[in-house]
Amino acid sequence: MAPTNPSAFLNQLPAEIRNLTYDHALSEAKPINIFTARSPALARTCGQIHRESLGIFYSSNVFIATIYESIDSCFNEIKDWLTNVVGENCRHLRKIRLVIGAPEGLQAVALYREGQKPWAWLERTLTELG
Repeated sequence: MAPTNPSAFLNQLPAEIRNLTYDHALSEAKPINIFTARSPALARTCGQIHRESLGIFYSSNVFIATIYESIDSCFNEIKDWLTNVVGENCRHLRKIRLVIGAPEGLQAVALYREGQKPWAWLERTLTELG
């Protein structure tokens, strides 16, 4: 007899297989712009996939914030992204890249790495730049 809901089917697969599938489906080759980033479509299909996949999405991708305007206004946008979009998955973030400049002359200025506290890193980095 076939499962009557998606979670029942998913639970027939070992967690390792589900995690490999999420990693394959959600890993991007290019950095993801945090100002336009949304939760991936796969993560919006059902509650179980949402819970299991978002940590993998945030840990397996590089997120980029390109700053063309004042650092202060971008600080608030990045802080909003960390709070409202990433939320509880903040602990899964591995890499955030801050870039300052015009499109023709971008300069990477800071790279967040796993193990740091994202809030402290963001405040310290933007204070140094400001």
